[in-house]
Amino acid sequence: MSNRIRVLLAQPGPTPVEGTLRDRGMDVVVVHDHVNAVDTLSAERFDVVVLDLCMDHAQGALRDIRGIDASTPVLLLVLGADLPGVVQVLRPGLADFLLQPCPTEALIAAIETASERESVPPGPAVWGM
Repeated sequence: MSNRIRVLLAQPGPTPVEGTLRDRGMDVVVVHDHVNAVDTLSAERFDVVVLDLCMDHAQGALRDIRGIDASTPVLLLVLGADLPGVVQVLRPGLADFLLQPCPTEALIAAIETASERESVPPGPAVWGM
């Protein structure tokens, strides 16, 4: 059995982060939209989901991800201007959020930390939509 961390990276477009995570020995699957994020998580198991809130319908993706899998830690990548909206989606089950631009080392450390702990399943929540 592999000790590689499996990461679902949901970002709006191509990113060099994918290659950096692979260079660090992580197994990375990249998707660029809400539908593919949900479909991929439905079909495969991941240790951590990294969800960029700049992606179209990211809050809906987070809600749907939680509907499929309430135990996988989710890291949100957030622009500072979006921070007030993040408060509405911070619920149990969300591992952490990182402000963009996020140093690669900080993202790697957050992924490694999240993969080592179990996520708390979310309770009743209003997703602000």
